[in-house]
Amino acid sequence: TIGDYWIDYNRPQFPSTITRTIAENIKFYKKLGVRSIKPECQGAHVTSFWRMRTYIGYRFMVNPDRNIDKEIERFCNAYYGNGAPYMLALHKLLEEGMAKLERCIDSYPVASRNDLAFFPAVSFSINESRLKSITHLCGIMIH
Repeated sequence: TIGDYWIDYNRPQFPSTITRTIAENIKFYKKLGVRSIKPECQGAHVTSFWRMRTYIGYRFMVNPDRNIDKEIERFCNAYYGNGAPYMLALHKLLEEGMAKLERCIDSYPVASRNDLAFFPAVSFSINESRLKSITHLCGIMIH
């Protein structure tokens, strides 16, 4: 058994995604002959895309040879329904942004993260209660 972390330490409320990393790690563990994985994953109240992380993790533990892009799309269609295209776009933007980071996401104060530059591009006028419901749907905590 090997332990794995599907979490964001220190700053879990910041938007992020590690679903692709989870799948890649499980494929790597398979190559090493690991027979079981004990993941640690925070709850949905503090982790972006928590349900997707756990879904992807467990799907890949059953079959590590799955296609990650198809699994992400499958999850979004099933979980978000009509909102799937928007959530897929958000997930892709987070992945692309995080790829620009030069060090661990936890080591950045949110104001200095260069991967969040897309937020002004997608911002629009919205009232506070609607914003909270949208961020809850996204699995993003805003403080």
